Amino acid sequence: MYRSEKIYNVIKDKPLDFPICVPSYNRPDNAFIKWVKSPKFDIPKDNLYVFIRNTEEQKKLYKPLKEYVNLVLISPDTRDLGDTREQIMNWAYRKGHELIFMLDDRISGIWWLNTKERNGETYLDIDKRSSPKTAFQIWAKQHMKKGMYATSISNKGFHWMPNRVNRPIEPLNSSGLSCCVALSPIKMIDAGVNYKAIEDVGVEDVYILWALLTHRLPFCNLSDIAYDQVSSNNKGGDADIYPGMSRIERLLKVKKIFWEKTLGLEWGEPHPGFKVVQTKNEPDIIRVNYPYWRKYYDSAK
Repeated sequence: MYRSEKIYNVIKDKPLDFPICVPSYNRPDNAFIKWVKSPKFDIPKDNLYVFIRNTEEQKKLYKPLKEYVNLVLISPDTRDLGDTREQIMNWAYRKGHELIFMLDDRISGIWWLNTKERNGETYLDIDKRSSPKTAFQIWAKQHMKKGMYATSISNKGFHWMPNRVNRPIEPLNSSGLSCCVALSPIKMIDAGVNYKAIEDVGVEDVYILWALLTHRLPFCNLSDIAYDQVSSNNKGGDADIYPGMSRIERLLKVKKIFWEKTLGLEWGEPHPGFKVVQTKNEPDIIRVNYPYWRKYYDSAK
């Protein structure tokens, strides 16, 4: 962990130079907007972009938000969240952004953490000086270390774990790229990596992991930045793509699409780089087999 008083003092008065990009559909009263409206939110509108479909219905729904964020119109024929994320990356590429933050519209907070001592044990906790702006600034600084192409951050429930203190920033130190990520659009697209429509490749965050891994690109999870979000629900988002299905049923469908269309395998057929595991909270979770990919990365050296 590189945190120091010196670095904080250098960062705290600098403006945020990178856009925060939020895909949204049918959720104008979302957690992100409520967070932006809160008194402690200290990032200017110039940094905030919400991407919506260019339809009369969506423009009418989101028009009241123009006071707080910049609305960017994407294709009215956008198929799903993966397609939306791909268009955000293409927008950022055209704008020449070397880094963007891409947040789910359910994100309701972000802060940076510091080491603390309690009962003789070291752990991570929210720093009293943390604010949205300094959290994103520090995240940007970490993202640029060691040429990272993508970074994700821990959710609030895991930030205290002692084994995360001083976890190195290095390729393949990651647990996923999902709701709260930073991406290097120019480097990724030039390397041939971008999101794709869910109906074409499956779960968008698993697909982008696969794309980064197969191209041997560096990405990681940062353990000293944390976020919070409201619980998921079936309203808005992509619930309308597979109507009549429960959340678990929809997830299973798009996981099978990834396995069959991206990996080229029948569902359940083994793959050395990915495995399907069962947990109490959710069945059929796709996890990355990192020992396999470390050998795959090393084979190119």
